[in-house]
Amino acid sequence: MKNPVVLRNECIDIIVKKLSEISIPSKVRCLRFWVVDDFYDSLFDYAYTTEDMIDKVKLELENDGYKRLADLTMEISSGLPETSQAVVIKPDEIICEKVIFSHATVCQIPGKGTMHQESYRLEFKEKAIYNIGTYIIPPLDGSYRENYIAINEQETDALQMEINQHVSRTHADIRVVNGCFCLHASLKGCRYGTKIIREGIDFPITSVNQFEPLQDQDIIVLGRQFMMKFCL
Repeated sequence: MKNPVVLRNECIDIIVKKLSEISIPSKVRCLRFWVVDDFYDSLFDYAYTTEDMIDKVKLELENDGYKRLADLTMEISSGLPETSQAVVIKPDEIICEKVIFSHATVCQIPGKGTMHQESYRLEFKEKAIYNIGTYIIPPLDGSYRENYIAINEQETDALQMEINQHVSRTHADIRVVNGCFCLHASLKGCRYGTKIIREGIDFPITSVNQFEPLQDQDIIVLGRQFMMKFCL
């Protein structure tokens, strides 16, 4: 095991780096770091407390220009998390997990197309896949899958139906990949158009091998104009 001072400095550097890389929604006000028991004893003692490390992390974040992160409440605990929002610290890896969330929600945007429900809840489960397309259960011809997020193929408003009809039956899906929700498009989804709009910037999905990580308040665009909002 390395010298405690070296370990602490490495831990602080990597915490700062990871926090600057991951997306933390604006509604999050507190971050809790969990340190596995054996490693916790190597980092902290009567002369160096968890508050000392948090102060140093906040100082480094502020110096690097991440004032919003520096203003968050932070806590360090020993053991492993029981909550779904956690950063886990282990020896050698230091940080092994992103900030994750127990669920997300996708909501329809008024005037931008309609779904069978106004919103859908997505549970955070490893390898979960939530299909997106027209029809909840498409015609039983054996060629289509069931859609969890279903675009309304029976919309009676002509303008909304014009938007809906440019979404295919097997357009896209949201799936959990490497600890985060990602948007993925089928061949038809790539052909007809699938993208994320984030802070005014387009992130198109042009390959079935592309899995684009989703962030809080992202706008998902399907076809020409259909839009839904992704929220953590």
